[in-house]
Amino acid sequence: PAKVEVAQPAAPATTVSEGCWDLVKLTKSAPPTASVGENITYDLLLNAQCDVADVVVTDMLPDGAKYVSSQPAADGQGNTLTWRVPRMKKGETKAMRVVTTAQKVGELTSCATVTAVPITCVSTVVGKPQLEITKTGPQTAQLGGEVSYSVTVKNTGSSIAKSVVVTDPVPEGLVHSGGQKELSFNVGDLAPGASKTIPVVLK
Repeated sequence: PAKVEVAQPAAPATTVSEGCWDLVKLTKSAPPTASVGENITYDLLLNAQCDVADVVVTDMLPDGAKYVSSQPAADGQGNTLTWRVPRMKKGETKAMRVVTTAQKVGELTSCATVTAVPITCVSTVVGKPQLEITKTGPQTAQLGGEVSYSVTVKNTGSSIAKSVVVTDPVPEGLVHSGGQKELSFNVGDLAPGASKTIPVVLK
């Protein structure tokens, strides 16, 4: 006689339980079946949905499962494992793995929770302006003739030098056409690496 057999569907490789929060998403997976005395591995994946701080993941081992190890190492107290993450950026992930041994027949349900607080940060780059001044001119001059030289001021620092003023005293034996004994030049702001050259003509 003809014989008809119905194929049984293959068991899934893993069962997945996913909890979704506004701040973080925690996914936990485990094998669907196991035998007494066999190791059961739970994988947890934490994903930050935005910038968060003070993240705490708590995994509660079921009765009938004996703790073997965790990676990274968790803080353990009884059947409760805890991981703490000080800060996570949006899109950052953290993986955790727990290995237990099945000690009794039945359904072992393992649950996990996660808490986090939102965090928002701003950055301010702090630098320091540093001015360097260079003065160049001829080595010799004729009596009654013009002496032309230049003064270059440069910001060699790491932030803007604001409202820069260059003061140049007129030395004995030289005069300025305006009669000033001290010349003053308003350079304004100098960005890091920027410089300005000031031409000076005396007689």
